[in-house]
Amino acid sequence: MRMRVAVLAGIVALGPGVATAQQSEAAICTAEGASVDDRVAFCRRALESDDLENSQETAVRIALADALGSLGLLSDARRVLTEGIGADPRQIALLLARARLAEDLGDIAAAQQDYATALLRAPGSVEARAARGGMYLRQGEPERALADLSRVVRMRSRWVEPRRDRGRALMMLERHADAETDFSHVIGARPDDPEMFVLRGQARAAQGKADARADFDTAVRMAPEEARYLFERGRYLDTIDDREAANDDFIRARELGYRDVWLEERVREIWG
Repeated sequence: MRMRVAVLAGIVALGPGVATAQQSEAAICTAEGASVDDRVAFCRRALESDDLENSQETAVRIALADALGSLGLLSDARRVLTEGIGADPRQIALLLARARLAEDLGDIAAAQQDYATALLRAPGSVEARAARGGMYLRQGEPERALADLSRVVRMRSRWVEPRRDRGRALMMLERHADAETDFSHVIGARPDDPEMFVLRGQARAAQGKADARADFDTAVRMAPEEARYLFERGRYLDTIDDREAANDDFIRARELGYRDVWLEERVREIWG
């Protein structure tokens, strides 16, 4: 399940001063170190109380939905969020959590409706707009993703995830130079993320830039056991006719468990 309590903690973090037993249970159920079963049990008990403040109840509901989702109980998770929204329809965080859950369930229409409702109630919510932009990106709608994500980047320029996602949307639209700019910005903020070097390498390769190889090399050096990075570097090396190095990467990627129809055919060709 993609929805994570850690992502939403900044929106609905539990307040200080946990005084009652129910509030203690709320704190336990939202702790990432707790087991899934414990989180479910403590969250349910906490919700039975009238002692929780609104922000605490929201955090508990999101934590419970997350735990239920990790157990595969997606319909139950959705019900928990819907009950909270019914009690207080102003709860933007619950709407965003339910929207993401709806996407996980394949109910894109419901997800779009929840995002639209959230933005109607809170037009300035960068969280809602970034989340909707991410959904559009995952659904293969880069133009709509770009509109939302560009607005988020203008409103909160230091938030790297929307800029990364905008770079991906730009890649889908074949605006490779603009994508490279976004990926470079993210690398400046997070130089230890090998995924970003792969993405920038792809953007540079699409423009025929020789420094693409340095980006792929950096990603592989940072994560030498990540099969996909080896595969992506191999694909790039193949395009510049360095077939021997490319074949080495393809064989190693397969040994590490990477599976791809094209790769299988290539490895058969290599082995003759």
